[in-house]
Amino acid sequence: MSVVNEPDFRRLQWGRTAIKADRAFNAGVKGGGKRPARVAIVDGGFWLDHPSIKHYNKKLSFNFVAGEKLNFNTEIGNDPTTGSFDFSHGTHTASIMGGADLGRSGTLGVAPKAELILLKVLSDSGHGDDWPVISAIKYAADNNVDILSLSLGDKKTTLIAAAGNSATNMDKDKPYFFWLLADLPHVIPVSATGPTFWGRNHKTDLDEFAYYSNSGSQIDFAAPGGSLKVANTKPDATCTVRVDASFTIKDFPCRRLDYVISACCSEKALFTKAQYGYKSRYAWVSGTSMAAPHVAGVAALIVAKRGKPTSPAQLLKYLKQCSDDLGTKGKDDLFGFGRINAGKVVDLKF
Repeated sequence: MSVVNEPDFRRLQWGRTAIKADRAFNAGVKGGGKRPARVAIVDGGFWLDHPSIKHYNKKLSFNFVAGEKLNFNTEIGNDPTTGSFDFSHGTHTASIMGGADLGRSGTLGVAPKAELILLKVLSDSGHGDDWPVISAIKYAADNNVDILSLSLGDKKTTLIAAAGNSATNMDKDKPYFFWLLADLPHVIPVSATGPTFWGRNHKTDLDEFAYYSNSGSQIDFAAPGGSLKVANTKPDATCTVRVDASFTIKDFPCRRLDYVISACCSEKALFTKAQYGYKSRYAWVSGTSMAAPHVAGVAALIVAKRGKPTSPAQLLKYLKQCSDDLGTKGKDDLFGFGRINAGKVVDLKF
């Protein structure tokens, strides 16, 4: 299989199915228009030449890590002892939110026509501290960013934050940094959902609460982040994956199909070669980090359809209208107001 001419992975994006993203896409609601939504992804280094995120705003994207560049540095990030190789967390999350429509190749973001701004706050080795994040937040607000994925905001910037993967009830035991975020205004905390054995049954429930996800009264919404249930109970189970008409993977770990597939890697595809036995610039990963950009993508669809700046309070109101109530009726500690639904943006009236 060629690394450059990769297959159409879109049918494996169960997350898009869960949030009804195709309904919005087919209706022409893609995050663009006369006033595209401006979304900043706050994360680690990015593969800037990856076709999924190559359309990023080069003028406004910025690196806040001293001694590094915005582009992911494989020499620093490559750690065979942990299996990270050339995997770029920032590329994965950016592609979930605003990955380009590449036709019959790769994956598709929730808001592919949104204006994508990449802000690097973590080093290529995955480390960082508070100051680059704080600097990125201020920078985003000063540059009229509508939505900040994974962080917080002020002015007319809305922050959408991953709730974390500690299986913690934040009302009882608040993680330090997220506690700072959750108690600040204009922050939308997101928990994770995912299926079990989706690779064997595409009709399985896509909205199970991911046990690793943090919970609590701070949670506003849930979104696809992937399930680890099969990984922990039947890690050796295998599935046959028909990616497209020309590419089928046999004896593939079923557990990975319950994760979220998105752009990740360089053309060398070191990560996927080591993990899957074949080369690809797309990989399956799980976590609330994957859930947050799904919500950011839906928020981008709303802002772009509205066609003008949208305050955090207004955006929260519209996001509530674009969600499906799960679990206990009304807002609850697991799913918040519900799992986000991109398809409902089509019906929004402003």
